[in-house]
Amino acid sequence: MTNLALVDDHTMMRKTLATAFKLSNYSILFDAANGQEMIDKINQGPLPDLVVMDISMPVMNGFEATKWLTLHCPGVKVLALSVFNDEISIIRMLRNGAKGYITKDSLPEEMDRAVKEILEKGYYHSELISNKILQMVISNDKNSLVSVMENLTENEMTYLRLACTDVFACVGVPHQHIPHRSKIVIQVSFTHPRANADQALHMNGAVPPQRHIGLPVGKQAQQMPSQSY
Repeated sequence: MTNLALVDDHTMMRKTLATAFKLSNYSILFDAANGQEMIDKINQGPLPDLVVMDISMPVMNGFEATKWLTLHCPGVKVLALSVFNDEISIIRMLRNGAKGYITKDSLPEEMDRAVKEILEKGYYHSELISNKILQMVISNDKNSLVSVMENLTENEMTYLRLACTDVFACVGVPHQHIPHRSKIVIQVSFTHPRANADQALHMNGAVPPQRHIGLPVGKQAQQMPSQSY
């Protein structure tokens, strides 16, 4: 029987996944709340065949945990399971050794298909993983945006995602409809005049060039209603 390990900081998610996988005749070797806990349990042996890995976790996140597995347990395959669907997160996980990437809103059938294909073929390419993303995964360009962002901490990545949302909220553009949000916010310096932010957004196709927008500054920005995430 195939042995799986579940690594996610939410207890309910781990229990739900465990129940679903057991119904599909998989054995759950162990579950862990973060990467370090996973390492501790792996060091006690035996090894799982596949690890279902969350990304955003305390102590050690999924990026680092996947990299550790690739270096120390290359025979253990990783399926990334996350709420994040941005290119940076996908590419970073694949570069660190994950064999597939799906989001937490995926249907149970896709989860089952992903696990089976990784175990049988060695990889699973979901609709999230385009040819463009695969090319970026194998690229050795250390000056690329992905390579730069691979060195960011979890807190810095979280800041970028929230900053992207704040930018679009200020200009009245629904953030879920904007592609490449992380790329946009990297190019916007919040200490620059609003015109520079406009230009960065226009260049990335966030808003039509003919539409004039401006990020609120000074007192106007302070009067903006705060948002919770």
